[in-house]
Amino acid sequence: QCGAAGGEGADDLPPALELSADTPNCRGVIVLTEKGGRGISLPAVAVDRQLIIESSQSVELLPVVESTALLSALAKLLTPPRLAGVKVMVTAGPTLEDIDPVRFIGNRSSGKMGYAVATAAWQAGAQVQLISGPVNLPAPFGVTVQRVRSAEEMQQAVEAGIAEQDIYISTAAVADFRPHVPSDRKIKKSGAGLAINLTVNPDILRSVAGRSTPPFCVGFAAETDQVENYARGKLRDKNLQMVAANLVGGEQGGFESDQNSLHLFWHGGERLLPFTGKEQLAVSLIEAVAERYRQWRRS
Repeated sequence: QCGAAGGEGADDLPPALELSADTPNCRGVIVLTEKGGRGISLPAVAVDRQLIIESSQSVELLPVVESTALLSALAKLLTPPRLAGVKVMVTAGPTLEDIDPVRFIGNRSSGKMGYAVATAAWQAGAQVQLISGPVNLPAPFGVTVQRVRSAEEMQQAVEAGIAEQDIYISTAAVADFRPHVPSDRKIKKSGAGLAINLTVNPDILRSVAGRSTPPFCVGFAAETDQVENYARGKLRDKNLQMVAANLVGGEQGGFESDQNSLHLFWHGGERLLPFTGKEQLAVSLIEAVAERYRQWRRS
């Protein structure tokens, strides 16, 4: 068995936590247990700080990393490769639009849903590029991450790489407006009010969907009311292949939460993904995206 760096036996900690950068060369078994109690054992060999994992699907050489990344890599081995060979771009998080060097216009997006979607797409076999606004989240294992701040920076990053993408999933909460001319100095408080002249930000999703050869486009619609009406309108008006809609502003789910539900809409169909953790919700979303993408390619 592969013991922990401190010399404790494998029975003292979950197997996935036994591997670290200090793990010696050894042979053992990684055990993954599902919530329902079913488990699967994967033969593994740690050699020179790399982990060789053998499964019925493949043999993969992975770096020995912290447990969260290791579990993500192992989950990939157990996930049907629905998106094998497919390139996916995901946008996530908010954009922040500077008013002055101290203040900005932003929103409550945590980026958790977008990061979970990027991870689920990678685990399904896709090559994933994540364009992320400012969030307090680590980069998902296996995913290429580019960090940006403003809507214009996100637009530039998307345009630079979108031509080679097969699927575009826009989970980012891009600010609709930005100050027309940000101040280069801190605006001092006075007795009078403050008027800020705003200008409209680029509609990145509309631009991607309007390309001459667009990828399969998935938009998100976070609404406080009339969720279905607004989602169907977005699907139609922006010429998207799918919209994932959810209600925000209530007590459950949405921004700054670890749980959510989604109502998926596409031309000629819909599907409700019930309230659950965002990681599992992302897996269900990617399953639906992969299914619709295959049908879209055949049409």
